[in-house]
Amino acid sequence: MADGSVIINTEIDAKDAQKELNALEKKIDRLNNKAYQAKQAKMPLEQQSLDLGAALDGAKQKLDALQSGGASSDVIKEQSETVASLQYRWDQINDQIDRYNATITTADREIEAAKSEAGELAAY
Repeated sequence: MADGSVIINTEIDAKDAQKELNALEKKIDRLNNKAYQAKQAKMPLEQQSLDLGAALDGAKQKLDALQSGGASSDVIKEQSETVASLQYRWDQINDQIDRYNATITTADREIEAAKSEAGELAAY
């Protein structure tokens, strides 16, 4: 006899939700690992950037002193090349740092989205 009632199998829904939750937890772990590795790789670059920045500042000051002190053009040219070389290396390192920061930021956003989705699934 059909009485118009609907039967929902919640066991299947719960299993699917648990599978999805497990997949999200794995994704969060993977993203956390990716962010951690990027942070670890970035740390020595930050120190290199600081060291090169200090050397670059010193080289620029020396160049200014040579230019204002009337040094020979060969000495000024050599110091200019030193400044350019240090600037190039400093720029390269900071570009790498920027790429790591972008990776970390993206991973953090994805982690937050996955955590939010996992929270919604856990509520079932």
